[in-house]
Amino acid sequence: MKLVANWRTIAILVLLVFTFTGCGPTRVPVEVDRLPTLNTAGIKRIAVMPFEANEPAYISLALYATSIATEKVRETEHFTLVDASEVMRIQRRRQSVENYVDAMFIGRIIRTVTENESKTSQSKDKEGNIINSTTYYTKVGVEFSYSIKMARDGRLIGPILRKGVASTFSEAGYPSADELLRAALISQMAFIRQDIAPYKSKEMRTIAEDKTGDDAVKAEMKEALTHVKAKNFKLALQAYLGIYERYKSPAAGENASIIYEALGDTESALRIMQRVYDDTGNPTAQLAIARLSKILDDKAKLTNSHAEY
Repeated sequence: MKLVANWRTIAILVLLVFTFTGCGPTRVPVEVDRLPTLNTAGIKRIAVMPFEANEPAYISLALYATSIATEKVRETEHFTLVDASEVMRIQRRRQSVENYVDAMFIGRIIRTVTENESKTSQSKDKEGNIINSTTYYTKVGVEFSYSIKMARDGRLIGPILRKGVASTFSEAGYPSADELLRAALISQMAFIRQDIAPYKSKEMRTIAEDKTGDDAVKAEMKEALTHVKAKNFKLALQAYLGIYERYKSPAAGENASIIYEALGDTESALRIMQRVYDDTGNPTAQLAIARLSKILDDKAKLTNSHAEY
């Protein structure tokens, strides 16, 4: 048991060394344009319709879902939000809403689940008297869906199914299931932004280490890394490109590609990785080429608001 404890102590010390000395892989943040989950190309005007409910007991939650969905759609700043009541008025007259709105965001509360559990424990006070205390636990789940309905032909885009859970405890009785259901709902409705509108994603790229074993390459890569850590990306880029020119180090080419991405030049990031693959056949370069090609393809589609993604 002492040996196990010693190994645990060593592991903790090693972790602390990595934490406080900055050791470990160096990561560089890059910002990437992403397409939404649903193909909403060409949609400019949208109305958030009242959520439907599979059971009468879900009606209040459906009303709450409608208000949250409206807020999330507005936050995208990608659509003109149209008043749902006006859409419903036109629909009641059996008239086309196409001149008023391009699409409608529709949703449904499918089901909810509530689980209650209590646990009683005993303790002693200073006088040795036994004290019983009860803790009340409540866990809820909510399942709902949403989709986009095109005004022109009624075509549905979607649906997307979401399941949210939330739980808490209290010593004064079972916590409110209604409040937990709303919390579970909100946690999943946060995804509406990326489901219906283009968005920017911050991703981390890991700086590669050279594996050639060449001391000269190792020394120059170490110097280039100091520029990365200081966020002198232009100097780092020049250093990595120079290393690749002199030694054809795949890691230097990969790092140059990462720096290009960080500087917002994805086209150059792809070109250098294509060159690395052509020169060395490195499989990592092939994976990077596929990733960068996808990013550029998505970017091209986003440039054209009428593109079909």
